[in-house]
Amino acid sequence: MLERLKKDFKDPLFRNAYALLANALGTSLLGFLYWVLAARFYSPGLVGASSALIAALLLASTVAQLNLGGALARFLPRAGGESRRLVLSAYLVSGTLAILIALAAMPSLDRMAGDVGLKGSASHLWLGAAVAIWSIFALQDFTLTGLRKSLWVPAENAAFGALKIALLVVFASTAPSLGILASWTIPMALMLLPVNFFIFGKLLPRRTKNAFHTPRLRPKEVASFVALDYLGSLFSLASTQMLPVLIAARIGSEANGYFYIAWVVMTTLDFALLGVTSSLTVEGAHEEKRLPELVSALASRMVIAGGLLVVGLFIGAPAILSIFGPEYAEQSSGLLRLLAVGLLPRGVNALWISVARVQNRVPQIVAIQGAVSLMILGLSALLVPHFSILGVGIAYLIGQTAIALSLLPGLLRLIARPGKHKEPDFHNKSDLHEVRVMKTPTGPVSMNELSVVIPVRNAESLIEECLASVVKCGPAEIIVVDGLSTDSTLEIARRFPVRIISDEGLGLPVARTLGVAAARSRCVALVDADLVVKEETLESLLQEFVEGRYAGLQAGLRSVSGKRYWGRALANHHRFGLSRNWFGLAVTIFERERLLRLGFDLELASGEDIELRLRLRDLGVRLGVSHQTVAVHRFEDDYTDAKRQWSADGSGLARVVRKRGLRSSWLVGLPLVSAVWGVVLSLLRLQPHWIPYFVAYLVGNYASMLREFCRSAERSHIANASFSVLQTQVARRGNWNGLDHSQFATDPEDACRDRSD
Repeated sequence: MLERLKKDFKDPLFRNAYALLANALGTSLLGFLYWVLAARFYSPGLVGASSALIAALLLASTVAQLNLGGALARFLPRAGGESRRLVLSAYLVSGTLAILIALAAMPSLDRMAGDVGLKGSASHLWLGAAVAIWSIFALQDFTLTGLRKSLWVPAENAAFGALKIALLVVFASTAPSLGILASWTIPMALMLLPVNFFIFGKLLPRRTKNAFHTPRLRPKEVASFVALDYLGSLFSLASTQMLPVLIAARIGSEANGYFYIAWVVMTTLDFALLGVTSSLTVEGAHEEKRLPELVSALASRMVIAGGLLVVGLFIGAPAILSIFGPEYAEQSSGLLRLLAVGLLPRGVNALWISVARVQNRVPQIVAIQGAVSLMILGLSALLVPHFSILGVGIAYLIGQTAIALSLLPGLLRLIARPGKHKEPDFHNKSDLHEVRVMKTPTGPVSMNELSVVIPVRNAESLIEECLASVVKCGPAEIIVVDGLSTDSTLEIARRFPVRIISDEGLGLPVARTLGVAAARSRCVALVDADLVVKEETLESLLQEFVEGRYAGLQAGLRSVSGKRYWGRALANHHRFGLSRNWFGLAVTIFERERLLRLGFDLELASGEDIELRLRLRDLGVRLGVSHQTVAVHRFEDDYTDAKRQWSADGSGLARVVRKRGLRSSWLVGLPLVSAVWGVVLSLLRLQPHWIPYFVAYLVGNYASMLREFCRSAERSHIANASFSVLQTQVARRGNWNGLDHSQFATDPEDACRDRSD
């Protein structure tokens, strides 16, 4: 880890990204402490009134910046000798506009300032100066970033945060009504002089001195970029800075106090996200040809870090907010959780916008930011009267997710530009071409050419009905692969005409591999124990498989359960979820030889079905889910069963992402997308009782995913030497029929024996 960090710090992309991330984290910690003290030393009403005024001043300041910070990050890397003029122009334009905006908004600002005891000409001077100072303060950070000196940004903001906290405590006893406002504005003014002395006295002269053969900036290009980017930033502002003002106006200052604390946590993290992606803009502007490589490198780290952060925030929201006081933990936890989950799609959007800035696709940026803003503000206005501050969280999550889903394919295409593609990962590389060109059998087929493989482990409540239905279909043989069941699963299985072998508890991929290797027929059907088929199902599916020339064909699934909540919720999720038509291994037919050549990844305890589907998709072979042949998918009713399902799903996704890398990083977002879709659909269908299930599903998946990502990448779950024996035999091309099972337990009684014996 230390070696990787040292290597990263030699790369300007990661050095600046880490510096800006450290700045955001440091600012967040100081911000937490600030608002903890504010909540302790000041009343909720004063916190709400002061935060609303600060939000209004920040809004005016950000409007005045004209989003010139984005232009500095975009054009400073190639401004050369014109760097000084570019920075001075940005300061002058933004500062002048800030004063004008403050004067125009003074009547409204005066009314808000009156709530904290600030009135008269002193109010006008203070508020006008605050807007201008904030504008320059923000632009100087972008200047340091554009000059590739981001390491100074966290130092500057740490000093500002420490001074702000000190003044907050001092003013609590000397000027309590103005304490929050004064502690924000005074330190910011004090920080302008040393930072800009460093910029104009040292950094910019050095840049000008070293600028040789630098192409001149075209004012028209810069102005066009600023105008359109500014329009997009106004949309973004409407969905961030306006929300505290909206809450204060609609449901009061006290509710806004509870809202603003959660909002502060989210905006500081959003600030970190924008800082990290701005480093991509700077480096991409330096070397646009490397943009796919830069995006790939940065996104891989964002996926892992972002996932861990969101899970931590979701679980720890009450504990975090309890620092501010028990009432904040009670009132704001739900909102913070929704906002935290929304940061995942927000990361996709921020990364896309950073790429679009490098490519000068500013009109598309405007469209995206406008769409996000309209969705968040419009939904907030509709939901806040009914859900109070939670309405904003719901609106934020829906808005960010909807846009992210539309942008993600473009980012993946950029990363996978020609020349970056890698061959699919196969256990036996020499088989790759043969698997591609292998033809599915054609012509009539009979059930005598189909073997059925059913992996089981402690499935006594399911296996009897499953086997009874499969026997009626009349396949050539049925192979039950047991995973060291300790209940009556094997006793039930022995009542049917089946062959029983054991996988020695090595997991589902090993069980399926053993079963397929032991089969004697041309085609094989993988059937899970929780499935029930009709008498004609397998024959119909086999004929459709051959006629359609599929490489793999799964039956359609109709999900059912008992009468208890968790089973019904699982069935509802699978009936209406986004993945209901995804190819899987529930009741699925393959040609035996093709499947053996492809092989399952024996190191994946779960997720092997997803990994196989992705490899088959990489090959371009035909996969399908039948719409005319349907099997019944049964769910058990206990919460324990649901939890086990979520755990397997989350860990399986994590294993696949860890194996395949960035090209499959989108899998990390699947639980979020699925949960959001489920909540939205539940509301639209007037079935809000399913919402707790989707919340539990989201937490369960990401908790399992987090555990798996933190686990060693080595095969820690493979505990006995028989795995290596199996792997060696299965990987040996052309020796499938000769697979030696003698080193695995084949006797049912041996299979049930405790492994510690």
